[in-house]
Amino acid sequence: MKVISSYISGLKRVINIKKIVFLTYFLNLVFALVVAIPFASALSSAIGFSDLLTPLASSFNFTAFSDFMREHGDRLSSIFSVARWLIPIYILLQVFLNGGIIGAYTKNDEPYSISDFYKNCTLYFWKYLMVFIGFLIFHIIALVIVVIPAAIILSGGIDSKESEIIYWTVSYWSLGIYFILFTLVMLVSDYTKILLTKPDTKGVFKTIFKAWKLVFQNILKMYSLLLINLLVISTFYWIYWQLGNIINPSSMSIALILLLIQQVMNLIRVSTKFAYYGSIVIMTKENS
Repeated sequence: MKVISSYISGLKRVINIKKIVFLTYFLNLVFALVVAIPFASALSSAIGFSDLLTPLASSFNFTAFSDFMREHGDRLSSIFSVARWLIPIYILLQVFLNGGIIGAYTKNDEPYSISDFYKNCTLYFWKYLMVFIGFLIFHIIALVIVVIPAAIILSGGIDSKESEIIYWTVSYWSLGIYFILFTLVMLVSDYTKILLTKPDTKGVFKTIFKAWKLVFQNILKMYSLLLINLLVISTFYWIYWQLGNIINPSSMSIALILLLIQQVMNLIRVSTKFAYYGSIVIMTKENS
């Protein structure tokens, strides 16, 4: 029950700081537009309405795909080489915003202004960037731990029904183990960010080890909180996909309605991020 009450408390705080939630949504929207509009324009000017795309519209055609890549491969390569730089820029934006999001909950029920939000974004940026880099290394190690043994086991290939069963068994177990390791690393990363907001914090790496200890001591509660958040997000996405399947954008007005629904979904996604961080702030205060 404490897990559910923590999440509900996080949601209640979202209503109190709705201006900050809308600001975060707006910044993400601006970034998306800054990226999407020039990218779409460049893609359109590079490819246009090429007839080579027609055979690919209904089903995959390798010959048509080869012709398409031979015709437009160089221009696509230049476009996607620019797009690769957008990923680290997006990551830096999220690292920057995390400080302001978490800061909204460290002040309890006190008023939280836009200037407070910006102050916390800048205050924790470098610390959170170090956390991201550290846990990116942890993710790579977790991937290696799973991939190398699986690759060794599966290197013999499939030459019988028995080996096919082994192949799928190893694949499923590998995915399951990596999911557990991935979520565990993600949990520790989130709780490290929370602990770094405390005034008595001594260094990022010491805080990481403290967060590992905290997570392992309360593993069931913290996994439950993560699963609740994933369930809430998944439910909204499921509703969004169902609406997308039901509504046919046959006119401009319906297309605009779908666009509005999409933006509401993005706002909900931002709100659940606030709620989740708020709930783990509460969880950390209760268990540390």
